[in-house]
Amino acid sequence: MAREQRLRTPAARGIWGLCLLCLGAFFLYGSLDVIQHYFATGHISWGSSPRQVTGEMALMQHGIGVLAGAWMSAEGVRQIVFRNAG
Repeated sequence: MAREQRLRTPAARGIWGLCLLCLGAFFLYGSLDVIQHYFATGHISWGSSPRQVTGEMALMQHGIGVLAGAWMSAEGVRQIVFRNAG
């Protein structure tokens, strides 16, 4: 019970929100950079040999990275802004 209360303090929520924001921005930037490279060169890949994925599957996986990054960034901002709310 005490541990749950510590995790709900404004400072803990703010730190957790900042971590989510940074991780989300990292995923978002990385995936958007790769997708931009795909539209510039026509080639995209995900992973490394021997299990490297190319083409539409790689585009879909980077798209999932964009969605995950956007969600984490939004959740991080929500945690920081509303950290004093119950």
